[in-house]
Amino acid sequence: MDDLTRIIHSVRLVDDGASTEDAWVRIAGGRVAASGTGGSWRDQGADEVIDAVEVAGDGAVLTPGFVDIHGHGGGGFAYDDGADAIRAARAVHLGHGTTRAVVSLVTAPLDLLARRAAAGAAVART
Repeated sequence: MDDLTRIIHSVRLVDDGASTEDAWVRIAGGRVAASGTGGSWRDQGADEVIDAVEVAGDGAVLTPGFVDIHGHGGGGFAYDDGADAIRAARAVHLGHGTTRAVVSLVTAPLDLLARRAAAGAAVART
């Protein structure tokens, strides 16, 4: 995450069970700071302005990050294989819009599960 303030405009915003056409969001400090419709984004200050139609074409859709509530890894990396594998798998998922995940471990002896859980906890703190 960086400190830039961004506006993404001209999207269909899907959030909280609703779909809003010609929407925009202002992101500051990595979080949504404001949203609206039409050209009202021009009244907002931003370091970067992103026209979703230019980036993704007509019909661009913007959603909150996805949450994976059960997974064992991704991209050939298993969460059971330690902190580096967890980071690598999470990077794969992040590239597809999953911003949070519950790291699931395969059944193993208790001492091994404890070490694997500690690796997951270390990654969660970073």
